Order: sequence, then structure tokens, then C-alpha cells
Amino acid sequence: MPPEDERHIIKEGRRRLRKLLPWARAEALKENVGFEARTPVGMAMLAYVTEDNLDAVLIYPAPLGGWHSDILLKTVPPGVANILGSPVNAPLRTRSEAEEHAKQLLVTLLFVAAKNHAWAEKPPPAFLLYDWSFELFPKLYDAILAKFPKWAQQCASAEQAIERIGQVLAELAPDGFDGETFNAWSEDAKYTLLSVLHIAALRGVLVYPPRRDTSPSGLAAGEISVTRH
Repeated sequence: MPPEDERHIIKEGRRRLRKLLPWARAEALKENVGFEARTPVGMAMLAYVTEDNLDAVLIYPAPLGGWHSDILLKTVPPGVANILGSPVNAPLRTRSEAEEHAKQLLVTLLFVAAKNHAWAEKPPPAFLLYDWSFELFPKLYDAILAKFPKWAQQCASAEQAIERIGQVLAELAPDGFDGETFNAWSEDAKYTLLSVLHIAALRGVLVYPPRRDTSPSGLAAGEISVTRH
């Protein structure tokens, strides 16, 4: 979406968060919510969910029809997603559904926030490549960017980062990527792939293949599973 539209949606989302917080706090005290991260990507994000770190409740039209509802976090370290909401490839059918989804998600995250003191050590950032998870190491970012400055320039946007991952996989795994054979690769090949994944994470890309926006039909699994009792 154009930058001016994005600024408007975030500004509106911050007002919506302020309006909903008193109600959501009360609801979170009533709920018995079970939640789990389905992937290491979701687990890393959950660890940074606190009430003070909630930035905005976003509701906006999906490109191919339907609506999305997301909750934006203020700050996360490199390699950790800062937005949680309706799956990209499964938008909600109506704005009303998106508003209800946002309200229930906010209640769930406040419940999560109340439990987050239990994290003795925050889970590491991770990249999900097909069905394989690769741990990301924030301390390596500077070293990778210094060694591969051209790659950093080639991945100046999320779209370019996704394209670069595809190029590297085509070179290193022309018959298709299989995480079980990754350990048999040369050290240079491993470092090449991991470097591209780290640079992509800096551009906000944490999953490959990318999840594309579709029309509002069907269901898709998200990073976090929530149940209420």
C-alpha cells in the first residue's frame, strides 16, 4: 500500500488500541486462554508481547478482496516479526469480521503478556524455510553484511530479498530444497544460504516461500494457535 495509506492506517490503529484496551484488559481477566506457537518464528515473536509493546490494532482492506486485522508491536530485535494477525493468504470476509478478530486477538495477547514474565530466556529468532527452521544469530548480521555488501544492496526490499532466496536455492538446490541434506553441503554453501536468510530477516522476511494474499475464501494456519475455555 502507498506510504500515506500506511501512515493513516497505523494512526487509526493506535486510536483503536487506546479505545479497546480498557475493555480488553477486563476480558483477559475472565478468559482461560491456551496458546502455543506453531513455529519457532511465532515463538520468538510471542516473547516480546507485553502491553507496553503493543503499538496499534490495524484493520485494512486485503489487496484481492476481504479484510486483514493485525496487531503491531513497537519494538522487536532483528529477525523477530513485529506484526501478528490474520493470515496473509486467508483474509477475513468483511470489515465486521476483521474488527471482531482484532478484538479477540487483543484479548489473547494481553493474556499472553501477563504470562510472559515466565520466560527465563527469550527464544532465538528463526527463519522458516519450507518446513525447516533455521536459528538466526543477531550478532552475525554485521559480519554477514560486511562480507556480502552486494547482497545487502540486492536485498534492499522484502521483494528483492525473496527473489534472492529463490536465486540461491536454484543454485544450491536445483532439485528442490531438503533440510535433511543441508548438513551434507559444503561450509561455503551453508554459509551462503544462511547469509541470505539473515539478510532477508533484516528486510522483514522470515518465511519462504512467501505467503501470498488471496481472495477471502478458505482457511490458512497462522504462527500461533489459540484456544479458549
